[in-house]
Amino acid sequence: MDINPSKQIILPREIHYRMTIAFSVATIIPILIGLYLLTVHVPAFSFYQPWLRFLMVICAILGGLGILLIRTSVWKVVDIACTTDEILVALKNDKSKGKNAEELLRVERLVLYMEDQVRAARRSLELYREITKPLKHFKLPRQLPAQYAKAKTKEMIENSLESKINAGLIYWRNSEVCDIELNDDSFVPDWLSTIIRDSSIIPEAIGRFGPGEWVCWLEGNNAEEINSQAILFQEAIPEKSKVSITFTYYFIPDDKGKLNSLFK
Repeated sequence: MDINPSKQIILPREIHYRMTIAFSVATIIPILIGLYLLTVHVPAFSFYQPWLRFLMVICAILGGLGILLIRTSVWKVVDIACTTDEILVALKNDKSKGKNAEELLRVERLVLYMEDQVRAARRSLELYREITKPLKHFKLPRQLPAQYAKAKTKEMIENSLESKINAGLIYWRNSEVCDIELNDDSFVPDWLSTIIRDSSIIPEAIGRFGPGEWVCWLEGNNAEEINSQAILFQEAIPEKSKVSITFTYYFIPDDKGKLNSLFK
C-alpha cells in the first residue's frame, strides 16, 4: 500500500499531531534520555562509545520502521477500499479461505461502523454550516402610494404596447388587514416583507393600491424569465398566510384587459 505523505492532509490536525507525539514518546525521547544518562552518569562512556553509536543507529532504524508501521496501519483504515480489494484478492487465491474470510468479516464490520460515523459527522457539519450561515442583509424596495402605483402601472402598460416589451405585474390581496396598515399608508406588512425576502428577488419598487392590496412590477429579457420570477413570488407566500392572501399574476401585454379591474 502506497503511503504518500501528502495524504496526511486528509487526517484532522489533532490526529496528525498525536501520531507525531506518539512516535516521539516511543522512540526519540527514550533514546535522548538514555544518551543523557550515559554521557553524564557513566564514567566509562568513552570506552563504550563506538558500540553506543552503533546502538543509536539501530534505535533510529527501528524508530523509523515504527513510524512507517503506524502510518501504514492508519492508512489501511483510511483507505479501506484498497484494503478490502487486497483481502478479496487474497481470498480468491487462498484455498482454505478460512483466515481471509474472517478478515473480510472484520473489514465489513469496520465499514459499517465507519458509515455510521461518517453519517453522524456529516450531520454535524451540515448543522454547523446551517448555524454559521451568514445572514443576508435585506432591505425593502422603495414604496409607492396608491396614486403613483396606479400611474406607474398604466405607464408600464403603455410602454409595453408601444415598444413591444414584455412585463409583468404581481397583485397581492390580503383579507386580514391589521390596524396599523389601515391607519398608516407607509406601513409594509410583515407577510409582504417575508414574501419579498424569501423570493430572493428584490423588485425596483412595490406599490400600495389600498389596505391589504399591494403590487410589484416585473421586467425581464423574455416571457420565460418574467414567469419564473412570478413563480418565485408565489412560492414565497408563507404557509400560514395562504388562506388569506390572493395572488394574481398579470403578463403584459397579454393580460392588459384584465388589469382594468385594478383601476376601478
